[in-house]
Amino acid sequence: MSSSQLSIATKANPWNGKTLKPESVRSQLESSLQRLQTDCVDLFYLHIPDRQNPIQDTLKACNELHKEGKFKEFGLSNYASWEVAEIVSLCRLNNWIVPRVYQGMYNATTRQVETELLPCLRYYGMRFYAYNPLAGAIYIPSIVHFICVSVKRILTIGD
Repeated sequence: MSSSQLSIATKANPWNGKTLKPESVRSQLESSLQRLQTDCVDLFYLHIPDRQNPIQDTLKACNELHKEGKFKEFGLSNYASWEVAEIVSLCRLNNWIVPRVYQGMYNATTRQVETELLPCLRYYGMRFYAYNPLAGAIYIPSIVHFICVSVKRILTIGD
């Protein structure tokens, strides 16, 4: 498979002793690039908010990393709609790279994004990538049952 057929994404997060301070964001991205054996990823996310550190500093660092060619597109994950609006506004105001992708939980039982977040993303022209679409596989037994019943009916009709 060639690199033109796939997209590589990675994230920075404020867990396990990490933060979204500029030096930590840089370190996390550079570690990912090293592990992936590449100089650049297609998409770089801020995984969740780090409310202990100023978002402006984080966004400025992301812009610098983008200018250095370490990632092509910027994304957010697990931010509230008001935080998305604040981040997009700060990025535009400072001529920094603007997030174009949002990754959020979405499935038949988790649909909260429909009321505020999706309209916000639409307003700012951001794409939405869903994670956990099968709700942690809670629907798989019923899907498998449905497929088995359907196949059994088809085979029975053919007899």
